[in-house]
Amino acid sequence: WAISLFRENVYYEIHDYPRSYKWLYRGLFKRVKKIISTNQIKKDRLIKEFNVDQNKIVVHRNGVDVESFRPFESKHESKRNGTIAYEVTQYNKKYISYIGKYKTFGQSKGVEELIKAFAQLRQQRDDIFLMLVGINSDEKDEVKEIFKKNNLQWNIDCRIQEDDVPHGLMFEYFHSSDVLVMNYPNTEHYAQFMSPLKMFEYMASGTPIVATDLPSIREVLNESNAVLVEPGNPESLKN
Repeated sequence: WAISLFRENVYYEIHDYPRSYKWLYRGLFKRVKKIISTNQIKKDRLIKEFNVDQNKIVVHRNGVDVESFRPFESKHESKRNGTIAYEVTQYNKKYISYIGKYKTFGQSKGVEELIKAFAQLRQQRDDIFLMLVGINSDEKDEVKEIFKKNNLQWNIDCRIQEDDVPHGLMFEYFHSSDVLVMNYPNTEHYAQFMSPLKMFEYMASGTPIVATDLPSIREVLNESNAVLVEPGNPESLKN
């Protein structure tokens, strides 16, 4: 806000949404030259709730460097040659993966529900494996306890790769997975304001995606490029 007092060409990129100090944001929105919104929902709300000129708002969603996602020749090659390879007996399993943090700003990202849905599915078939990549090290024990409560066996049914994963190695997880899951809860932030990098990384990898059906997700994903499931419904997620 202070910079906008002294500079003319100030651009404001909005990733969340102002829910307090609205009088301060009104002044900021008047002063900046352009507002860059990471989704259409925020643009529409800024026009309606802050009376911002629609021509002042540009929608640019998050994105990734697609060239970084050069695929392996096959999933099997990825599992066999990649540094994430496990015991040979696990190569023929279907890898269900979630790549990201357990929580954001203390808010659930749906990992508990994913574990529950996976545990239910694991009772029906033994050829699946759950991989959580990027969980913070200080959250690992809590997540392992959720595994335990759902009768999942470490390194047989599931595994966690902690947050110290080099970005280059992360691509191997994308490519070696058989399905990538984004199970966001139906909260205001997730439904209205986010434009998750995870979504674009998932898409760039070319791996099938299962995601919760939220308005912010619907701006990019639909039935033609993903499987969308009802939020807050482990049974739907399992199916």
